[in-house]
Amino acid sequence: MKRFLRSALTPLLILAFVSAANAQFLITRDSLSAVPVNRGSLFFNPNNQSLSVRYNNGTNTTLYRLFVGTLTQGLGDARYAQLSGSYANPSWISSLAFSKLTSTPTTAAGYGITDAVVTGGTYNNPTWLAGLDASKLNAGTLLAARLGTFTGDVTTAGGSYATTISTNAVSNTKLAQMPTMTFKGNNTGATANAIDLTVGQTKTALLLDQVDNTSDANKPVSTAAATAIALKSSAVELTVSNLAHGGTITHNLNSSKVTVLFRPTGSNFYDMNYTWSAGTANTITLVSPYDGAGTRESFSGTITVETAN
Repeated sequence: MKRFLRSALTPLLILAFVSAANAQFLITRDSLSAVPVNRGSLFFNPNNQSLSVRYNNGTNTTLYRLFVGTLTQGLGDARYAQLSGSYANPSWISSLAFSKLTSTPTTAAGYGITDAVVTGGTYNNPTWLAGLDASKLNAGTLLAARLGTFTGDVTTAGGSYATTISTNAVSNTKLAQMPTMTFKGNNTGATANAIDLTVGQTKTALLLDQVDNTSDANKPVSTAAATAIALKSSAVELTVSNLAHGGTITHNLNSSKVTVLFRPTGSNFYDMNYTWSAGTANTITLVSPYDGAGTRESFSGTITVETAN
């Protein structure tokens, strides 16, 4: 160690007392690379104004640059190179790799950060988040477990994405509006969603597409209706004047049941003294009563003929 200091300080003393003109000539050893084993030398390079130490540890020679820049005269600690700036603001350091630092801080405050949030976990699983206002979220999917309970027309159990439409919640006013003269239905012949059917489609689906086009003569009559019509009697009123006894009137008597009633003119009642007989299938013959003189009376009034099968 004494040898190293002696060899290192000797050039330094020389530098302190030589003139500037002779300094460059005397310190040509700065360009030398051979240094004795376990020896070190202190060098000054006037070209770049650097101060350095070369040391040979027996394996290789290492150059330790102590200072680069303009040396100025002044008081200072001889153990350290005189640098620009100050300890608190070392302006001579333009850049320094973080990996060169030792005893790095372990807290945000240690780095001088006072407004940071201390976190735990990972980005995908931030365990430090015990609670977060939902209004702070602007992207992503909310976990089902964080969902509340929906009420109203659409409900859901808390903590689930599944929703249910409440019974009787969908009123007509909540359905989509329909085109005019349409009906909700399904005319596909299979299970399907409801669609808006036109009047024509609705009539076809209900087998009513021929209703408007069937003539009266071709409109079907049920068997029960036809039977009832057949049993219904038909009544025809015939007006006669001075029909003599044995006189006839023509009417279709093609029926199994025939009733003939005589109501004289001016009377509201049928006169049962007048009777009739059937001359042919289409002829009614008057049988009149006798008057007080024993003469057959003639008939004036209404003859009602009823027929029924």
